[in-house]
Amino acid sequence: MPQQEKVGTNGSLTTIFSIVSNMLGASLLSVPWSFGQSGLAAGIVSVVLLGGLTCYTAWLIIRNGQGYLDFADKCRETLGNWSYYATQIVSVVLLLGGLISYHCIISANLFSIVEAIREFSGDIDPATGHAPPCWFTPQIAPLFVVGFLFPLTLVRDLKLLVRLTSFGIVPVTLITFVIIFTGCTTTVPGGINWGTVTWVNMALPETLGILSSAFFVHNMVLAFFRNARNPATTGRNLVIAFLINAAIYCSVGTLGYLGYHDYITPGSVRPAILDNYLKMLPETNIMALAARVALLLQLSICFPMLFKLLRQYVLTMVLPVRWMKNVALIRARAKDRKESESGIDSSQNDQPVRQPASECGSINVSSAPAADSDLAAPDSTPASSQPPKSRGTEQPAPEPEFYLLTQILPATVLFFGVTLMFAMFYPNIGMVLRFSGAISGVAFTYGLPSLVELLVRHRRHVEFRAALLADAHSVHPEAAVTLDEASPLLPAAPLGPAERASLRHEQALYWMHFCLHGLILLFGLSLLGLQFFL
Repeated sequence: MPQQEKVGTNGSLTTIFSIVSNMLGASLLSVPWSFGQSGLAAGIVSVVLLGGLTCYTAWLIIRNGQGYLDFADKCRETLGNWSYYATQIVSVVLLLGGLISYHCIISANLFSIVEAIREFSGDIDPATGHAPPCWFTPQIAPLFVVGFLFPLTLVRDLKLLVRLTSFGIVPVTLITFVIIFTGCTTTVPGGINWGTVTWVNMALPETLGILSSAFFVHNMVLAFFRNARNPATTGRNLVIAFLINAAIYCSVGTLGYLGYHDYITPGSVRPAILDNYLKMLPETNIMALAARVALLLQLSICFPMLFKLLRQYVLTMVLPVRWMKNVALIRARAKDRKESESGIDSSQNDQPVRQPASECGSINVSSAPAADSDLAAPDSTPASSQPPKSRGTEQPAPEPEFYLLTQILPATVLFFGVTLMFAMFYPNIGMVLRFSGAISGVAFTYGLPSLVELLVRHRRHVEFRAALLADAHSVHPEAAVTLDEASPLLPAAPLGPAERASLRHEQALYWMHFCLHGLILLFGLSLLGLQFFL
């Protein structure tokens, strides 16, 4: 059911830059590669068209999701339980894809930083001009990443990391500047060899998958605008944010591609731009080194929060009853201990547990607005549920150590194993991002917003048709008009000319919207299917 709206505190600039900084993430490094896959002209056109399409579907989520904490709740109310579980499964896939790409990028940056330190210290092979090979290889770096990130994912209180994510715009801005600057300095002195530039390529679906991931903010867009101070500027702020991102992607993709479209990977004979732009820059490049350090720190901060959010989603889906029961009992036991230490009788303050939903409370991903409880794992129990009470004897609550060993630790080892295998043996973030973008397109970006809009408009179509039938019956009582679909709340009095014209106009627009959103849904399904044939 819709929730009561609260007045937000964020101004237009805060809302716009929150959306921009959340969309500009790891996919920014792969935009030049995506332009190389589709061609320069096709890449620019894809950014413009897909940016407009994703902006429209985000607006559909805002319009149809007003009063709901999460768009998944609106989907469940409109389409049924299957749509709610589809959103949860897609959220797991998206989070896992993001963690894999983060692990790959952190490992690559760590290796490049170590190589830069070795070269700056004078450890250089005269024959190659670079540091000689050592035991610290690109396959070993992911193991070190696990070593310092694994303990952070087991920390319960992440308030410090949440505060640090507010500086996420700094590495994103630095990376954008580095790509644009290096692209300009590479192309301007020697000019552009236009004969080697590809304008259109058949691998366009790969670019569309990357851009679907790059423009993805649909699972958090309700949270951003719920905290907006002036809801009347929602549409304008959303369009401005997507225009800024489209301009950045066009600039980064164009200059990055023109500067390194003829880049030849060591050991290869064909020029091919890499899916991680920073890999093509020398380790001793000062700006590239600064970007690597900033990105390493930022992703290391975001990684534990995304990891805990993924763990919550999976455990609440796989073990919903036991998960919620154990969390409620552990919290109740901790509360009783705290009250007993402070000398407060817990029996006098027997309040229900209000939010046994998440393992660490509300988690803000990247630089999302503060106190967005809908960004946490879905709550599968009522907010007013209480911990189970014993009958006659006190029911023992599980110790936190038992809870950690039986649920948290196995899930952490499993997910780290998946990300580690990708980082060590398949560190291709372009492939991961395009598949996660295509999968998100089926549900969040194109599919469910279009289906919800279609069903909402269909219900309005039925109501308008019933109104026109009621109007015709009141004007011509002798006419054989069936009113099976008419609502009992509709008045039997004849409609005025303006009302009748407005209803007929809405009826005419219904079929246009039916075709439009049907095509959007078909586009999302075909985009996912084409990823498997390239």
